[in-house]
Amino acid sequence: MRLLYLDPYHGGSHAAFVDGWRAHSRHRWTVLTLPPRHWRWRMRHTPLTLSRAVAEQVANGAAWDALVCTDMVDLAAFRGLCPTPVAALPALAYFHENQLTYPVQEPRNRAACGFPATAANASSAGDESARTGGRAARETAPLPAEQAQARDLHFAYTNVTTALAADACWFNSRYHLDAFTGALAAWLSKMPDFRHPEVVAEIRAKAAVFAPGIAPFPPRPPRPAGPLRLLWAARWEYDKGPEELLAALTRAAAAGVPFRLAVIGEEFANHPAAFATIRNRFAERIDHWGFQSSRAGYRACLAWADVVLSTARHEFFGLAVAEAVAAGCLPLLPDRLAYPERYAHHDPPFLYDPTPAGLAAAIGEAATRLAAGVLWGGDPEAGRGRVADLLWPTHAPRLDAAVEAITAATSAD
Repeated sequence: MRLLYLDPYHGGSHAAFVDGWRAHSRHRWTVLTLPPRHWRWRMRHTPLTLSRAVAEQVANGAAWDALVCTDMVDLAAFRGLCPTPVAALPALAYFHENQLTYPVQEPRNRAACGFPATAANASSAGDESARTGGRAARETAPLPAEQAQARDLHFAYTNVTTALAADACWFNSRYHLDAFTGALAAWLSKMPDFRHPEVVAEIRAKAAVFAPGIAPFPPRPPRPAGPLRLLWAARWEYDKGPEELLAALTRAAAAGVPFRLAVIGEEFANHPAAFATIRNRFAERIDHWGFQSSRAGYRACLAWADVVLSTARHEFFGLAVAEAVAAGCLPLLPDRLAYPERYAHHDPPFLYDPTPAGLAAAIGEAATRLAAGVLWGGDPEAGRGRVADLLWPTHAPRLDAAVEAITAATSAD
């Protein structure tokens, strides 16, 4: 098959998804991308910009069998502007995130980040871009106070019309699908008229869950003796819970738990003050800090760690966590959001009571097990088993087959 892929925010997890799938796919790809900045503007101008780029390729003889786009594309507008043969293609929309339930930065969180405590900062794109290369993956500078705004629900409605214009919608987790459609039902019920509540069922009927893929990691060499090695890898923003991380580490240290620390991820000029406190308070325990400028450095940090921590208040999937688990890290994750789908029901638990006290207790228990030589409580491959289905060599063929089925079904109609 010949696939046309539209990615107007090509960075972070968005880029990792299409690059990984394409590298292991049996299909032929044309990938049209735009730089990962100015996300609001990307959502506005992409239909015009990419429809003209596509028209130029069609004029030069290009043709495709199916269209795939991300949630950043206004698919309804794109189909209205692009050449008729492209508009008629079976279309799949992949939802990395959505602008209805992506967290809005509240005034108190803006103040914690050193921003003026005025209006809220609107949602953004590029969830889970803690990975290397993520520095340019999101528009992150806070809006000046006079420009700051609450959630722009026009972008949320663009997500809705994109889902309706697509022949199929894929979400990166069941949690994401349920959160989006649940919030959509509640939101539409508040509209003054022409609410169209039926669209929720229409979207769910064409929706499926396909997680992003990850690259394999080699087996770990024998670990030298030493304290528990903790890794936190996420965007340096309030919705990833840095205050909770600080509180949990402080509790663990006060309890005498021995640990080393790596705090990595996508940094911004303005980030929560908790990071500076962590760096100062635990300076003697820190082995890795900040953005990893190379993919090799990023993977080395994952291979170094014994445990990957999450304190996220928002997570549609958790790509950095999945990669760390594939690298051999034991996950300690809050029992909420998308995590229970993949990491529930293990002994010792991968999920902790989502409080700083709960995480501190889980860290202490992990340190005790490590000292006894039983960090995993029996099976050191248990974590890798939870993410084995995501490895690109086996995951990409499933995605290929699924897009083939969508194309066949649409063509039959």
